[in-house]
Amino acid sequence: FASIVRRCIESAEQELVDAPILEDLEEDICQHLTICYQHDLKHKQFIRLAIQRSLVDAEMRERLLEQLPLQGSPRVQERLRIHQAAGRIRPEADVVRLSKQLCVFSSGLVLMAIAMDGMTAEEVRETLAESARMFAAANKPEVPRVV
Repeated sequence: FASIVRRCIESAEQELVDAPILEDLEEDICQHLTICYQHDLKHKQFIRLAIQRSLVDAEMRERLLEQLPLQGSPRVQERLRIHQAAGRIRPEADVVRLSKQLCVFSSGLVLMAIAMDGMTAEEVRETLAESARMFAAANKPEVPRVV
């Protein structure tokens, strides 16, 4: 089971690596979240089964949690560092923390949208776009005000 989850996560991370880094932070984050969502959608039945099993089997839950990138992804951190170096993310921002936030958000979205069928495709698209907008706005460098 753990090896299947690991391969699934590695496959998703490879899709993220293959995606071009967009110059607009908001668009790049939206692309990232969309790739994660679409990848997980392809594995919807497996994800549902894994979540169901983990709810009743503590050992399965531990193995699943060990595989999920809830502490952030080095590949996502690398992308965020590129944005930071280009001046699109505040220089003092902690990219490890930001990566963790994106991974936790993405995992929550999977739970609601895929495992629970709690969102329509349009609601997912709107949520991804709005979340990317908020993430980019919250982390962009402050522009000094001229008084």
